[in-house]
Amino acid sequence: MSPDVELFPEPETSEEEIYRATYRALTQHGLADLSIQQIADEATLGKSTIYHHFDSKDDLLKSFVGEFMRAHVDALMLELPETESLDFFTYGLDLFILGEAADGTTLDELAGSEINQVYLQLRAQAAMDPSYRSALGDADAVGLARTEEILQGGIDAGLVRASIDVEQDAATLYALMETALLVQCTSDQTGWLRHIRAAADDYMASIVADDIEWPRSQVLEQRTE
Repeated sequence: MSPDVELFPEPETSEEEIYRATYRALTQHGLADLSIQQIADEATLGKSTIYHHFDSKDDLLKSFVGEFMRAHVDALMLELPETESLDFFTYGLDLFILGEAADGTTLDELAGSEINQVYLQLRAQAAMDPSYRSALGDADAVGLARTEEILQGGIDAGLVRASIDVEQDAATLYALMETALLVQCTSDQTGWLRHIRAAADDYMASIVADDIEWPRSQVLEQRTE
């Protein structure tokens, strides 16, 4: 995946252009101070076109949440062939828990600080507004489903034990990555996440097939040397 991720890069409809403009306006002004005029300023569309599609700023934002979160998941969930499913977890666990992968790619390079900034604002808003919670829940469901698909691909390829509970193990791994991602984006005290990464290695080692040796995190090894 390219480190220069852009959400809503080539809008094909008026609604998609509005979502792109909303995203750009959020990165510039933040959620609390956002206005329809600021959104219109980021688009080739006028305020009247925005109001044609959405009754209010609140209506637009509630619709935007779901679109943004699905795009956010697409930006972060690496898509690899089924036979490389363990590579996804090696790479993803390093990136989301430790903030960098063994090839030197950092979390900010992959998703961009602006994407994470908007993501955190929407997560915070969901703590106060149940309508945002629903959209974020839908996005989490997408992330969980994709994690399940990758685990199932590992089973089909003979890399993961066929006896595992795919739904439970996917939820565990997704929770590890999502929780660590929030910490990476909101705290400058992240050294303790190395213990979470080590625990994730232990977990993966317990679910891979008997003839597969789980590769321990190279990033973690470098940090503990």
